[in-house]
Parts: sequence; C-alpha cells; structure tokens
Amino acid sequence: MKSLDIEHIKEILKIEIREQFLHSHRVREGTNRWDDEGIKRSLDSIQKKEVPLKDRLKSDSKSYKDEVEYKLDGIFKSLDINVEKNSLEFQKLRNNFNDLSLLIHDWMRELVNQTRKTDDDFRKSVQQNKGMVLFPELQETSIANRSYICYALKL
Repeated sequence: MKSLDIEHIKEILKIEIREQFLHSHRVREGTNRWDDEGIKRSLDSIQKKEVPLKDRLKSDSKSYKDEVEYKLDGIFKSLDINVEKNSLEFQKLRNNFNDLSLLIHDWMRELVNQTRKTDDDFRKSVQQNKGMVLFPELQETSIANRSYICYALKL
C-alpha cells in the first residue's frame, strides 16, 4: 500500500472537482435559462443548499467530517492508499474537500447566471484559492496566451 502524499492529494482533489463539475452542469441544464423566474428558482435552490452546509460546518463540523472521511475512505481503497487519519496530509485533504464543497456553490451560480466563465476559469480559481497547482496545463495555456498577446501588441 502507498502512503498519502501531496501528489495523491492533488489527484484526489482533481477527481472531486470533476465530480462537482458534473453536478454543477446538471444544475445548469436543469435550469429554465429562458425565464427569469427559472433562473431565480435555481439560484434560490443553490442558496438553500449552501446556507445549511455553512451552518453545519460551523455548528456540527464533526458529523460533516465523518461524511467526508467516509467518502475519502472509498477513494483511498480504490487507489490502494494507506492513511493515518491523524496525519497532517489527511487533515489538509479533508479540509480541502470542505472548501471545495463551498466553492462549488459559487460555480453553480456562475453557470446559472450565464456569466460565460468556463470550467477552466473555475479550475484556475480553485488553484489560486488552494495555493497549489492542480492543473499544470492551465499554467502553460496562460503563459502561451500572454506570449501571444505580447507578440500581437509587439511588446
């Protein structure tokens, strides 16, 4: 069995982000975007899920931690990773899951409000929020785009 390290944490977070993206896009596709009331209903629904989550994290974080740990246990088994639940790496991963659970509500609002932001915009936001590079291909893209812009502007 392998031990949990930063690369495993990054991979697990990427998997969770993909799952959250699927859910977010389902919310968007389930929204009647051609009707202001339909958009409002979806935004209200997102809010109704977010507020209790925030309240729960404040007042009953133990049970939420237990749920996250249960989900992580399944992921660890599938990846053949041995984890000490008191380890700093595990605690970081669990807290990152909590953060993602909150950030995804912002992303759902962006999709429902049709802001034209892309999944890559959200991935960049998560990277910035977490202070770690989860999607190195986005770094290369932004460097290439800056180079092209500088070339186009002859800077």
